[in-house]
Amino acid sequence: MLKNKIKTFSVLALVSVLAISLSLFGLSLDKPRGFVFAAEAETSSSGESTTEETAVAKIGEKTYSSLSAAVEAAEAGDTVTLVADTEDNVVVSKDLTIDLGDYTVSNASKGDSEVIKVTSGTLVLNANKGGVYGGSGANYVAICTISGSIVINGGNYSIGGDKNGLANPTVYIYGSGNVTINGGTFSSEKPYNGRYYVLNILNKKGNGTFVVTGGTFINCNPADGDDNLHGNFVAEGYVSVDNGDESYTVKKVIAKVGENSYASLAEAVAAAKDGDTVTLVADTAENVTINKSLKLDLGDYTLYSGAKDVVLTVKSGNVVINADKGGVRGGSGSNNVAIMVTEGNITINGGNYYVGGDANGDGNSTIYIAGSGNVTITGGNFETEKAWEKFYYVLNIQNDKTGTFVVTGGTFKNYNPAVGDDNKGGNFVAEGYNVLEDTTSPDYTKYEVINGVFKVTKVGGEKVGYYNTLEEAIEAAPEKGYIYLANDYTASASVYDLSGKVLRLNNYTLTCSEGTSFVGENAGITWGNVVGENGSYALIIGKEDYKTDNFKISVGNYCGIKIQNATNVTLDGCNIEAPAEYALSLGENVTVVVGGYNTSSFKTGAKGFFACEKGSKLTIENNVFLTGDGKFFVNLGGELVVSADAKKLLEEKFAEVVANYVFVTTETEGYYSVIEKSTLKEYLVNLGTSITLKVSVNEVGKNVKVTYAYGDDEVEIVKHTDGFYYIENITPQIIDRVYTVKVYEGETVVDSKELSVLGY
Repeated sequence: MLKNKIKTFSVLALVSVLAISLSLFGLSLDKPRGFVFAAEAETSSSGESTTEETAVAKIGEKTYSSLSAAVEAAEAGDTVTLVADTEDNVVVSKDLTIDLGDYTVSNASKGDSEVIKVTSGTLVLNANKGGVYGGSGANYVAICTISGSIVINGGNYSIGGDKNGLANPTVYIYGSGNVTINGGTFSSEKPYNGRYYVLNILNKKGNGTFVVTGGTFINCNPADGDDNLHGNFVAEGYVSVDNGDESYTVKKVIAKVGENSYASLAEAVAAAKDGDTVTLVADTAENVTINKSLKLDLGDYTLYSGAKDVVLTVKSGNVVINADKGGVRGGSGSNNVAIMVTEGNITINGGNYYVGGDANGDGNSTIYIAGSGNVTITGGNFETEKAWEKFYYVLNIQNDKTGTFVVTGGTFKNYNPAVGDDNKGGNFVAEGYNVLEDTTSPDYTKYEVINGVFKVTKVGGEKVGYYNTLEEAIEAAPEKGYIYLANDYTASASVYDLSGKVLRLNNYTLTCSEGTSFVGENAGITWGNVVGENGSYALIIGKEDYKTDNFKISVGNYCGIKIQNATNVTLDGCNIEAPAEYALSLGENVTVVVGGYNTSSFKTGAKGFFACEKGSKLTIENNVFLTGDGKFFVNLGGELVVSADAKKLLEEKFAEVVANYVFVTTETEGYYSVIEKSTLKEYLVNLGTSITLKVSVNEVGKNVKVTYAYGDDEVEIVKHTDGFYYIENITPQIIDRVYTVKVYEGETVVDSKELSVLGY
């Protein structure tokens, strides 16, 4: 290293002597191309630093000895990072990001100058504790733009006075350039005519713009705009907040009272007068107390938990809360409450209200009355995440307090407002309103308070309306719509056409007057209890002169079902109990399938489980459970078919019920026709030299064949016109003669009996 230095010095000395000699003759020596003098050996022509100790800026891992050198070497889109405090004057003419970090670049010039000047392109300035200092004692500017754009995200930007001790601008627009400020602290040390030119646009020549969405400005309110052009530099949706110490901070507008904007909901509430409407225009995390009468319009925005446990407290006054998708969301991990009222009154019209669990993972109260205050709820969604001792405290009154809840609307998760308070009991639901229970989710139950007996929705769940009669609800329901029952209801003796609709009973009881029937195509009844008046069938599906097809009855308790003039009816998960009627009765030409995802059960009295009239067919696809003494199948000219799985269960668990029935293989693989066993009775006639046996057969099946056998020969017997079967011309023998009579259904023997003719 030392040798290289000596060699460099020798060359420099030689060149110097040569230069002096040449100068005597009026000649000069230019630097040879690529030649580096010893004094320049530390820095290349591109400004690259040769040691980490002298690095001021870098691009990636490449270091530079000055910020201006790094900016000059940067390509469009690069990020230049300042790694040390420095003095410099930088000109930017390309798209570039300068990351000042915690370092400051100060003015290096002693005359009129700018520290950072943008002539074209877009400069993004990022900084933490670092920034730009413009200097003092001359016409200085910290940052300026002529025709380029600047975006400032954080940092500290300041400048001193000029040589006369008057104002210099901190951020200056000379021409058509634009400056966006998203954060940072900005100040100018000296005023001019009482004004601090922290943000300034050149008079007459400057037509650029400032847009401020953040930052703190000392002795300067950006909402006042330019001294000459005036206006307002604060972006729409933001507000300049007076900090009370000659500084202003630009913040996002959180709430408004009329045309006045506020950076927090608490500030807006404090500024509001009785009767004002405070409008939330952005989500916010804070704790708010109201002690006056006002309207709080949350719209689609949410008030979240701030530093305290209770998000919104109403201490007095009449407060009306209106909301759409917005609401109040309580915290978790402590004694959190979304809304608490002490002595005031609250009316909640819509929105979403939630609270998390406490430190032990137990339940907190969503809406809590801690005094004599009153809460009226007309709508909204209400939830507490956790339960305490299996009770979800969505609505709660402190045990020794006298406040009240009145609920005329809203949806409550895992909490039924009709059960009232955990300690006081009662019913929070207003008189004339009903609670609609929704248990479709396996994880939770929802309770909706409605003004009516029925709720009608579109297929996606959008509400159509509330109605007090089934007739009104069916008429209002659209194609593929749902009709929800919210209380026990008695249907009149009418024909209800449910075509394209589903009637969901929600565990309430529908009482069908005698003569009530349901018809329609692509329709259904589900999830409830149906009973009939005076021991009649609970549910009658189909009726003459009405087409009923693809009708599903599922998941409910029914006191007997009669189906007539209907095809493709499905029973899925039905519990049917009919002491005085058949559990399931099919009229002529009806087709019904007991199947689906859920097992159905049937309980009957003396009549029987299943009855099928002429031309009807009942198919049992999956397992069924039977209770009672009635006949398994009463064949009135129809057909009962069971699957292999159903057959196996019936034979194993309900053998006594099906003891008098046989299962005959059908043409469809895996299915069996249910046939009641035939019964044989014999009559001995024509005693004398010739004997005739007269046999009667109770033919239950549709394909009966009767044979008799004596020895190895089996002979089919033809039925006579009187309906009996005869074995004729039997000659008595010395020994007894035994005839075996068999009754077939298809190829299956369904009954047999040995008949003896005694010898003489």
